[in-house]
Amino acid sequence: MTSSVKLYKGHLYFGVASREEWLSASLEYECCSFRGSVVSRNAKTGEPVWKTFMISSEPKPTRKNSMDTQLVGAAGAGVWGSPTIDEKRQVL
Repeated sequence: MTSSVKLYKGHLYFGVASREEWLSASLEYECCSFRGSVVSRNAKTGEPVWKTFMISSEPKPTRKNSMDTQLVGAAGAGVWGSPTIDEKRQVL
């Protein structure tokens, strides 16, 4: 969880990012498999309601780098900012 949490009508909303931004600098790291997302959870129970990835397709092996490390993609699009809620239009 990398953003501030928003509470709206019994649900928590937040963004998710990862450490891959700096781990990818290492030629030994199998970059990159993380996909940023926005998550909704029930505010009372913490149970997941939904999760939307910023990149819809799951990462797949692409090629190997100069150190023979397997690379994957597409990945990225971490969500660092807090979600905004438009109450009038009921849009996140």
